[in-house]
Amino acid sequence: MKILAIFTLLCMTSISWAQSASKENNQFLTYHQNENWLMTTKLLDKSAQWNAIKQRFFCKENQNVSVDSIQYSPLIVINGIPFNISKERTETKTRDILNLVNESSIRELLILDKLTEEWSFCKPFSGVIILRLDKNTQKKLSKLKLI
Repeated sequence: MKILAIFTLLCMTSISWAQSASKENNQFLTYHQNENWLMTTKLLDKSAQWNAIKQRFFCKENQNVSVDSIQYSPLIVINGIPFNISKERTETKTRDILNLVNESSIRELLILDKLTEEWSFCKPFSGVIILRLDKNTQKKLSKLKLI
């Protein structure tokens, strides 16, 4: 009976820990959570897509989190350049990025949630978010060494 009680307690602790961890860290999701996020976000209009991206990748709660297991996050590509979201990103750097990259500076926002036959990518595929910004914004991002 004691073993059953200990096992139940361990299971409940593991479940609550997993739930709290997922609330704290939305940038990195499980494969299926990431897949669902990509599909859901892809269906939104441009403004709502950008808001979902900001929430997931630039929200203060999601900065500087350590990932201790394999979890998934789409690759962000800005004007053909992969954007590295650094674990050491400061609030100032995040603010600089969000001041430059906004709804009016985004010319095109494309979310790839599935691989096509033309793409050669490592499996499992985590998705790609492609942002095409106006030239002025790209120059400013490059000058600030943000991309």
